[in-house]
Amino acid sequence: MESLEDNKYFKEFCEKNGITKVYQKHNYKIVLSMLHETMNITIDDMVHQTEKEAKQTIKLFKNNLKTEDMALNLRKRSLNQIREIYNSFNVIDNSKYEIKDNYYFKKFCNDRNLGERSKKNYIDHLKTYVEVMDISLDEALDSQRTSDEIEEEIRKYENILSEDGYAVKTINNKLQHVKIVYRHFNKIKNGHTLGNGLNSRIKKKIKTSTPSPAQIRAKKEDEKEEIPQFDKNGQLDIYYDPIFKKACQELNIKTKQNKLTYKAALSHFLNTIGMTFNEFIKSNPSPLLLKSYFNKFQGYMYLDGMAESSVRIMVGKVKKLCKHLCFELPEPEKEIYPLNKKGNPKLLVLEKDPSYNVDDDPLFKKMCEERNLSRNTIKCYSSSLKEYLVFHNMTLKEIVDEAEEEEEQGIRMKNRKIKQRLMDYRTFLIKQNMTRTTINTYLSKTKTVYSHFEIEIPDLPRVKMKNERQVTYFDLPTRDHIREALELCDLKGKALILFMSSSGTARAETLSLTVRDFINGCKEYTTKTNLKEILEELQYRNDVVPTIHLRRIKTDKQYYTFCSPEASYHIIRELLLRPEVNYDDALFNWSDGAMLHFFQSINDTKNWGRVGKYRFFRSHALRKFHASNIGLPTEFVDALEGRSKNKVHETYIKTNPEKLKEKYLECMGNVMIGAIPLSPETIKPAPRAQMGSERKPAPLTQSYDPTLNFNLSSNQTSVTNNGGNQGVWTRVVGRTPRANIKSGTGKACSLNGGDKRISFFTTG
Repeated sequence: MESLEDNKYFKEFCEKNGITKVYQKHNYKIVLSMLHETMNITIDDMVHQTEKEAKQTIKLFKNNLKTEDMALNLRKRSLNQIREIYNSFNVIDNSKYEIKDNYYFKKFCNDRNLGERSKKNYIDHLKTYVEVMDISLDEALDSQRTSDEIEEEIRKYENILSEDGYAVKTINNKLQHVKIVYRHFNKIKNGHTLGNGLNSRIKKKIKTSTPSPAQIRAKKEDEKEEIPQFDKNGQLDIYYDPIFKKACQELNIKTKQNKLTYKAALSHFLNTIGMTFNEFIKSNPSPLLLKSYFNKFQGYMYLDGMAESSVRIMVGKVKKLCKHLCFELPEPEKEIYPLNKKGNPKLLVLEKDPSYNVDDDPLFKKMCEERNLSRNTIKCYSSSLKEYLVFHNMTLKEIVDEAEEEEEQGIRMKNRKIKQRLMDYRTFLIKQNMTRTTINTYLSKTKTVYSHFEIEIPDLPRVKMKNERQVTYFDLPTRDHIREALELCDLKGKALILFMSSSGTARAETLSLTVRDFINGCKEYTTKTNLKEILEELQYRNDVVPTIHLRRIKTDKQYYTFCSPEASYHIIRELLLRPEVNYDDALFNWSDGAMLHFFQSINDTKNWGRVGKYRFFRSHALRKFHASNIGLPTEFVDALEGRSKNKVHETYIKTNPEKLKEKYLECMGNVMIGAIPLSPETIKPAPRAQMGSERKPAPLTQSYDPTLNFNLSSNQTSVTNNGGNQGVWTRVVGRTPRANIKSGTGKACSLNGGDKRISFFTTG
């Protein structure tokens, strides 16, 4: 191993391929050592081999790995590393196995209009095929090769994969991709069964000559003479309409049951738009009009309580018939009426003008600019306003103009349309089973829009709404819940949970933090200036409580907060594991959706259920855990979590971060989970680092020195031994009566005032 480190070819290989990490070099050293032990071939020998000798070496090395019962993934990795070394010194011509830029492969992708993901799958499977069979793609698709030769080659390839230990499903997948390419260029026929692969495993069911009773009944029903029937209005039933019957015949809809499902979907659609079948055909609707029809159809089915899968089936059948009748369908897009979390439809398109979008409305844009709204706030206004506008089937300009016109006419407030519109909208929201908070939010945003355009807002009469379930202390996660959640997480997830639970930081602020914010908060614990050196120094400490300066995104308030040493411990190690880390990188590299899914998956895995409408374990629950358990007065909790004070306090009273940190350190243990071992000294404020000297890491173990002899009065928390420099940390549980701890006593003693116990530890 030492000789490899100094070997010029090994150094050259590492430099060419950017292999700088110690563990990466170590992996290659292990493979080269195995090659030397099994075949007595060094890297010097490899460099000077011919292509034929190199291929023979790979083949023999592969067989040797099989005999050692090595796992398939380790075998593959070892062989790939040997191939990389050969390719790096141009011993093997790797261009022969190139797939991505091959003419035939490009033509195949263009003909089949493959996406990037499909291309990647084909590249992986074809590359395995050409490497194993030692044949280029051009040679494989050579016009001189017969189908029998190709069949024989694929059987051989299948046997090799089977011998290598690939799973049956993987073998079938690889064979299928290769066969599709051959079939595309007419090298083998469609449906060819080759070897024991996927096609050979699919056997067609042989129909019995005697039909079942159900088949006999269905056949009799289909053969019955159909008598035309008419509805209440004297219109011919759709099922017997000649156009519908012809469409079913051409679409190969044979059974009566299938015809009835198409008829039901079409009838429901026609009832929604208020037309007969003949009127609909004669109207020859445009794509835009069809789009509005489908939106309305889909929305009404959701309102009727129909399941999402049933709605999709119904809409799909109607679209299929419309397409067959040569109507130009609108371009496919996302659902116009998607369901919200409670299963209710969100109506997003005006019936009279489906192309209208409030986000593009000049008035709405102007309002957002004048109020200097953030992106998230704009989303809130947009969603609330869309619901209101769609409910009344009006644009923003129309509702504003209507309200202004009524004001100019001097109509009394109780008779104005704006009051009735707001009341009707509130009733609609209540019927949608929305919570009181959601209803109030939607109404508040709508009223704010009116107010911005200087419209008088009427007072709405009070209405009884369903009370939300009040969350109690016992509905919050406990330390045990958080410990269970940590067991499911990797280092990245642990860092996130421990930070949020010990700091009480909200999701938006957590995701806005940068590495610079964290490092600036750790300045008192390090003397280094280089980012990597800072992290390497901090990783050996278990007492880091950073002072983090944040801006509350919701209120634009600046504040200070802190996190526990166990959170810092995991954050620092997660940063060290990143390939590259810069000051401006996100401290927690999560998207908003990824974080949401992360907490949802933990909650669902542990089957913790919901509290009210929210999941039990979510990011906001950790913020509540911090506020409810840290044990500080409300004013300090508000300061740590960035909640606003009243305007006078905000103007004249500024928070001292050092005093706030002292308070946090006193109660920090209440929000710690016990994810790492900590010394008792950790809960004390750490002294600032002196320039030119480095602090030693705090010890991780707790010990007792029986030689100490001291008296501890009721107001003492620490004492220094007269004979040395050993400090003693003490904490009294409950009240603090007098205690006398003598030499040779145990780790805890009974106090004069009762059965309270006192713990003390020594730190070197």
